[in-house]
Amino acid sequence: MDKTTQIEMLTQDYLNAFLSFAKKRTGNFSEAEELAQEIAYQCVISISKGKSISNFEAFVWSIAHNTYKRWCIRRQTISIEGEYDTFSSIANDDLPVDSTLMDKESFNLVRRQLSRLSNLYRKTLVHFYYDELSIREISEFLGISEEMVKFYLLTQG
Repeated sequence: MDKTTQIEMLTQDYLNAFLSFAKKRTGNFSEAEELAQEIAYQCVISISKGKSISNFEAFVWSIAHNTYKRWCIRRQTISIEGEYDTFSSIANDDLPVDSTLMDKESFNLVRRQLSRLSNLYRKTLVHFYYDELSIREISEFLGISEEMVKFYLLTQG
């Protein structure tokens, strides 16, 4: 398959799929559009490099997932480092929940920071730290890979 055919397939078959993919992960339409455009752009750049592509669909979706991971890392302008202790202690059995939540200012700060995260990212953190679910349970519950759950947990700050 030549480059022109690949670009045509990309525009006809994948642009709407990229937008759906991005909407599910960002929870925000304008961010989803930005991410979908970035994915399409990265696909076009990769196609133009002229490497032989044996499985076009796998090629396109691997670019989509890698672009999404890079997008998440770039988006990490929020540092919740100071709030981490408060948030992680919510699930700590040694501290009563009432005393942890008494400091409303800290709790509200954590909630504000969490609200700025994409839907899946936020759900992953809450399920892991608050609900105390395992990585496998979060993966099954949210319908994402265990690797993506680990990625979300490792790039939280």
